[in-house]
Amino acid sequence: MVTDAANTALSFSLFYQQPSIIHLPAFSNIELGGDKLYSLFSFTTSFKELQTEITQILENPTPPPKKRKNCQLFTRGFIMNAKEQIKTFINITTKDIKSHLSTTQKNILFISFYPTYRSQYGDLIQQLSKHYNVITIVDRILNDDFEKSGHHNVLFPWRIIENSEVFYLNTHIEGIDIIITADQIAYQDGKIDREFLSKSAKRIYLPHRLTYACGESSRSFDYIIVPSKSAMKSFKKAFKDSKIKLLPCGYPQLDKAIKEYQYQPANTITYGPTLRDIDPTRNANQNLYAGFDSNIIEWITQNTSYNITYRAHPFNSSSNHYFY
Repeated sequence: MVTDAANTALSFSLFYQQPSIIHLPAFSNIELGGDKLYSLFSFTTSFKELQTEITQILENPTPPPKKRKNCQLFTRGFIMNAKEQIKTFINITTKDIKSHLSTTQKNILFISFYPTYRSQYGDLIQQLSKHYNVITIVDRILNDDFEKSGHHNVLFPWRIIENSEVFYLNTHIEGIDIIITADQIAYQDGKIDREFLSKSAKRIYLPHRLTYACGESSRSFDYIIVPSKSAMKSFKKAFKDSKIKLLPCGYPQLDKAIKEYQYQPANTITYGPTLRDIDPTRNANQNLYAGFDSNIIEWITQNTSYNITYRAHPFNSSSNHYFY
């Protein structure tokens, strides 16, 4: 389907509908319901026909009456505004997720709100897939290992921004037993973290930090996988009055890295520092370690024979810290 309707919700709908007919946009517009929409004058069934139609429209921008009538019938029935498209998408995707749920096994969902922490799970998804029905939920399709690690992968973004307007997507699906995620939203006072896709499933948070407590909306979860002894102390302090259960289960990403590691002699030190914000507002432009990275790198290069491989924190790069 080729259309000038560029909004994100329509793209999501097309992902599932996968139409076999291409609707070609022309270069004039019509009035439907008070909204000015670009008219879709042509119906083609192959890219060869599409090329022919493009040539004809470029040479003759006024379409024949029959094509205009077909266009008007089509637009009355199928052109929707963003809210209608999102509602349709939610209904379609909810049915899709339900169709993948098992009635004989426990159903576990791994939700990736952002692509940043998809590697955080190590081999955990593959291991759980041996005994449970595992579905991965993503906000965008990247065709990466995360999307291939479970039994099914479903596109269901938690948020869509369309023409500067923000839409939060959600639904409630019965039959989901556990939801696991390595990232958090914290929008809407944690409602998304507590209720996204299910109001009844148990929720597990897998922190991305190895040594101390993190997560603005961690209180929205039933369990937290604690990666280390020092992190356990930090989490106990942070949640001393909470009913959240802390599970000392390790760090899957590190487990996988150790498992796959093969030592090769190299005269190289890899330096990948984290980020520490000065104030509680998490202003990434104010880094507690400002200048320290360059100092330590300079000392190593001046006082040793090691080569340095340096990886800045993503926030450091995006905030354009001068010393990087």
